[in-house]
Amino acid sequence: MEQNKETLASALCKAQSEFTPAAQSGYNPHFKSSFSTMNDLIRATRPALKKYGLAVAQYPQVTESKEHVLVTKIVWFGDTLTSNTPIVLKDPSDMQAFGKACSYITRYVYKMMLSIEAADECEDDGNESAGIAVNSAASGTISNKQLGLLRMLLKDQTNRESALLMHYKIDDLSELSWKYMNEVVAALKPNIC
Repeated sequence: MEQNKETLASALCKAQSEFTPAAQSGYNPHFKSSFSTMNDLIRATRPALKKYGLAVAQYPQVTESKEHVLVTKIVWFGDTLTSNTPIVLKDPSDMQAFGKACSYITRYVYKMMLSIEAADECEDDGNESAGIAVNSAASGTISNKQLGLLRMLLKDQTNRESALLMHYKIDDLSELSWKYMNEVVAALKPNIC
């Protein structure tokens, strides 16, 4: 009888090879930057995780030393890979701040534990780090990365693109104000299963 040599590590390795790059449909107006939402990360990973019998669980917990942590577990047939990430708050009784911190940490730990690549993490020939911006938020319009995301979401749907142009009174998507990015992405992205 041949013994199954599959392990959590080998199942995770196989799943990672099938992850798709995560979209960056979230937008932070304070930093004028895009980020992968939790839904983006789940869309990029769930099919492969399911295929290889992997599950991810995340939840807040208070340790014996009264420290708040986010517990993240990757589970495969009884084997578990666990991370306990501290949730540091000035006022632990501020539930709104706690919720924001959990949301932020959940996304980053999920992305790091699964080694997820973002679709928009690509070469820009050093332009961004050199301060050279085309369609930058400094000018009030979306970035090239955001424009690429919109074009990907539209997938040659010229009628929808025309409707967007008319609605926002612009001639080209590159003229869209960064203020409307989340609104447009929410209208275009498909529902998660």
